[in-house]
Amino acid sequence: MAVICFDPKFGWDTIVQIVAFGGGIWGILHQLKKQRELQSANHRSELQIGIYEKITDQIENSSPVGVATTLDILTSALDEALNKEKTTKIYIPPPFNVENIQEMYLASHQNLWKVIYTLEKYEIISPNLGLFREVIARKAREMSQVYGRIISVLPYLIVSQKGISDPCKLVVPTPDFITKLKEVTDEFSEAAYDIAAYLHDIKIECQNILLKEFFNNKVPIRIPEDKKHLILTSEDTEIAEKIRKLLKDTQPAN
Repeated sequence: MAVICFDPKFGWDTIVQIVAFGGGIWGILHQLKKQRELQSANHRSELQIGIYEKITDQIENSSPVGVATTLDILTSALDEALNKEKTTKIYIPPPFNVENIQEMYLASHQNLWKVIYTLEKYEIISPNLGLFREVIARKAREMSQVYGRIISVLPYLIVSQKGISDPCKLVVPTPDFITKLKEVTDEFSEAAYDIAAYLHDIKIECQNILLKEFFNNKVPIRIPEDKKHLILTSEDTEIAEKIRKLLKDTQPAN
């Protein structure tokens, strides 16, 4: 039968040392855990800020409002040139260039689709970001179709490097033609301003989701004067269903 003997050398000093050693180990492990949590939080913060910057940096140069404004000015200038012809008997086309307008549109169009593709990459940040992306993409395609109708006639109305470079050879528009052109440019402007509003909504959505915890604040959502206008926000629980219905109703027929 084994006999357990107490070693008198194993006293309270030894116990204290063992407890202190164990406490030191626990302290180190606890510190390492806190350090890992801090590193994880810092990484998450950097990721949130990085995503926000990627989306908003592209939005800055993607609004088609500048193109809409230029087309509106051009239409007014054509109308003014036609009115001056009545008194001077000389038609002087406005000093616009097709290539400049086309370059402006293509830059905006390409940047807009970069925003759309970026939103697709980061849909996880918001439950409705995928739907918002579809709305913007649908509106961008509508705007492109309208722009196609405009750019098809501009080479006959204003000078271009690859078309009519002599202003005297340009077509003199009729008042009815200018009226119809104004209707089309207004249609383009409506789509352009809708897109600009949606991009603004996306910036607010990203701020409230990605940056809210850093500033303990929220940016108020856009409130349009006309309640029929769509707002892209996750704060309104009915928006998602409204968007699904809108996309379904506007789905092109096969």
